[in-house]
Amino acid sequence: DSTMGALKDKYSIQTPENNSCNVYIFEKYYMRVVGSLTLTMILDDFCGKTRFHVASGGGKHALLSETDYGAEKRFEDDLKEAFAEYIVEN
Repeated sequence: DSTMGALKDKYSIQTPENNSCNVYIFEKYYMRVVGSLTLTMILDDFCGKTRFHVASGGGKHALLSETDYGAEKRFEDDLKEAFAEYIVEN
């Protein structure tokens, strides 16, 4: 799905108690930063319910200022929107 970008890597682990943790790393090109961003998504069910965490990186900031082009947040928001129907709480 172009919303999430290209899946670059995936790692999964399962505990003897049958709990799991899955880590996905996505990459997506953004024109506004003239480059690719990465997004890491972590899903686990260690607490009896599925938890979802995302973190992005690689965005650019304007030279000599605090201006942020917002691409990292947009990438995170795109992923959260894609999973919105499954999110019970934030």
